[in-house]
Amino acid sequence: MWKDPVVEEVREARQNILERFGGDLAKYCEHLRQEQTEHPERYVSKEELDAHRKPKSEPELVSYV
Repeated sequence: MWKDPVVEEVREARQNILERFGGDLAKYCEHLRQEQTEHPERYVSKEELDAHRKPKSEPELVSYV
């Protein structure tokens, strides 16, 4: 069976996180909040994302009549 290397990499990363935090999602989330506080330059806010997104254009209506 063929294994996708990207999927395998993601699964390995997940396993490493589970082991590092003992499978405790709350500990992992607390770690992420602490990282965000200590290194705000590494994170992008929703407002920053929205400012860089192109507005969605309306689809053109085409008439064949």
